[in-house]
Amino acid sequence: MRLQKYGLLWNVTLAKQVDSDIRLILKQVNGLSFYGFLEIHPVWGPYIYVPYALDKDKQTYLMVTPQSFYAEELLEFVNSQRKIEWYHMLHNGYKFPKSAFKEDYKQYRMSLATVLKNIDDAESVIPIVYNLLSKMAVPNLVSCEYYRKRPFMYIRTQIYEALPKQWTVHDIYNVLQSEYEGQKQIKEQLWNDMAALHAAKEPVKIPVLDKTCSRIILYAEKTTPYNINFPVIIDEASK
Repeated sequence: MRLQKYGLLWNVTLAKQVDSDIRLILKQVNGLSFYGFLEIHPVWGPYIYVPYALDKDKQTYLMVTPQSFYAEELLEFVNSQRKIEWYHMLHNGYKFPKSAFKEDYKQYRMSLATVLKNIDDAESVIPIVYNLLSKMAVPNLVSCEYYRKRPFMYIRTQIYEALPKQWTVHDIYNVLQSEYEGQKQIKEQLWNDMAALHAAKEPVKIPVLDKTCSRIILYAEKTTPYNINFPVIIDEASK
């Protein structure tokens, strides 16, 4: 798949697929390559969670700051029609009853097993919805966790109080809009930086961890006399 995103041209190819675990290679055309995992955010849509840079020998390097690459076209790689359906349902305003949240100390929790029990094929739907809602997490404010092998969504009291009687994921998003927008800016920063550097005809250099995960080195692009870019590892300490 070829995409025009973040002011650059990209190729996305399937690297590995085991059931719902879908791994993709993201390559900036005539540039650097990355390795990541296909996920779906119920508000922002499908994305590649990118924790690794990929060198010319297909070796991975853990990035100091993992990134997320958002593109609606990535739905093409999702192998679960149910997951696609529920993404669209949540994204388009599926309503949950506020009464499904029960007070739990200084927060409220909602049992997904209870609130979705009357859904067709609930047993397979519940883990899908849990996975989608878990992408709404904000530290100390919103989370999805298992308690005694049952899936729950947790929100802090101030968020609960701001929700209408029938709420959607967009209601939670609107309450915490500044937090979510801050998250997304950090998660997309690399792609925007790459576009700016390319426009300025400057090389991209990305901090990654060495193979022992004990030192920071650089994953960078080198340009040949024929104006072809390829990835290199720069280890300043070894010079």
